[in-house]
Amino acid sequence: ERPSSDATYNMSDKSTASPSWAVVLPLAIFACTAAILCSPTSVLDPSGAGAPRLQRLTSAWHTSKSRQLTIHTLLKPFIQSLDGYVLGLGADVGSLSNLFPPSVRDLKISEDRPFYLPALHATTAERVGAEVLNMSASNMSIIENATVDAVVAIRALCTANLSRAIDEIQRVLKPSGTLIVLEPVIALEPLWLRRLQVVMSPLYEIFNDGCHLDLDMAGLLLAAGFDVKAKPQALESRLAFLRPHLLGTAHIIR
Repeated sequence: ERPSSDATYNMSDKSTASPSWAVVLPLAIFACTAAILCSPTSVLDPSGAGAPRLQRLTSAWHTSKSRQLTIHTLLKPFIQSLDGYVLGLGADVGSLSNLFPPSVRDLKISEDRPFYLPALHATTAERVGAEVLNMSASNMSIIENATVDAVVAIRALCTANLSRAIDEIQRVLKPSGTLIVLEPVIALEPLWLRRLQVVMSPLYEIFNDGCHLDLDMAGLLLAAGFDVKAKPQALESRLAFLRPHLLGTAHIIR
């Protein structure tokens, strides 16, 4: 027996019916909450610079005294012998400004996130010759070719367009120049930690300015023509997937 035309109409009507409010309302609430949290003007500094709330939560950890002390301890041996023109990438370099030797006559520190700039100006205020630039590592067009003696990158390449940033570093460095890095990388071992970083990286990027945790930084630098003398370094963290970093130097192979 064939179904009546009325029955057919009722079946098709159910298949195209709108989702129930029990589905739509939670999704709408989630979308609105995410928009508020991630809005670039959701939190304002006294200076008026806007910052996403999620990123402001992580910036408190980045600027903590314990973390800055760790960075000082790790980077001090690498920067004590620098001289000439040094370009710093990332706001964390600002905390090192007074550790650079007097032989560093020209120190420029770049940061492309405006809500970090007030703190960066404060940390570099006592350093004679230091200049703060609102500039991305992926576009350093204001820096002339082959003029920089050393580039110091601290958690800046992980947030940048890495291939373009490496090209820019190669462009601005002198033939004898040095790249010093302290950057998050994917762990070599154990396997479970590598997998955890791959899974957690997309979520971490939301909370931490787009910083990737699953990059093979040393491999990418080698592929770009650098002689890499950097080793894995585990930073202290309660979260295992945040510990693996790459620390050391790299030089352009001419």
